[in-house]
Amino acid sequence: MTGPLYTTGFVKTETGLKPLIGGIYAMKDQEGFPVEISVMYCQEKDILIDWYEFLADAGRQTSADKFLDAEKELVNSGCKHVAEIKAKFAFCVMQRSEPTFRENCQAIWEEKQAEAKKIEQFFKALETAKHVDGKIVHPEEDSGGCPGT
Repeated sequence: MTGPLYTTGFVKTETGLKPLIGGIYAMKDQEGFPVEISVMYCQEKDILIDWYEFLADAGRQTSADKFLDAEKELVNSGCKHVAEIKAKFAFCVMQRSEPTFRENCQAIWEEKQAEAKKIEQFFKALETAKHVDGKIVHPEEDSGGCPGT
């Protein structure tokens, strides 16, 4: 993953696929970047914030206050699905087997990181691929159009 923001998934909407962006909490916590500016930017660019990753990142921190502050940021974000997000996140945490809330949040966050890495690899593969005879061929697989080479 490059930079503090990364794609953690995609959501199918009535208008097509929209990317989910993670790293918003890290920007707030590490850089002091205001969440409300991230929210406005994402709305302007038709990008969705991955609030599960946001809450998991806050919950994995050593201070419980950071999670409570993150919940307030979510409530104040203008998101129309706050209750649903909080309920699903709580359910997801309760389904985990780690002994503490913090460890469960860490596990969720690590899963989001793994998904982001897969997505990044997918897009890198698309960037390096080229079309040969209607098929996508990666440069290392390209034999220059000569069969058997």
